[in-house]
Amino acid sequence: MREKVLAMKLLWTREEAEFHGSFVDVAPIHTGLKPLQRPYLPIRVVSNGPRGRARAVEYGDEWFPVVSQQLDLAPHSRSSVSPVKPPVGAPLK
Repeated sequence: MREKVLAMKLLWTREEAEFHGSFVDVAPIHTGLKPLQRPYLPIRVVSNGPRGRARAVEYGDEWFPVVSQQLDLAPHSRSSVSPVKPPVGAPLK
């Protein structure tokens, strides 16, 4: 999933893009169609546990936990976690 998301972000944000990974290989291509929402649509990572949170921080914009009775989300609530990057669409500084 990581490579697919990273490749899509490149295609959405550049006029000419290419991506070469282990699972995704996109030759140089001109892309004219871009999302209306800038710089791109929010990437929502749905998972639970530490690996899911790590993926959300690495290449996602939002994390939606899969809640189960065994998972205590209190330590990871929005009030206790500082933002790691600006919201999608926020002006870059």
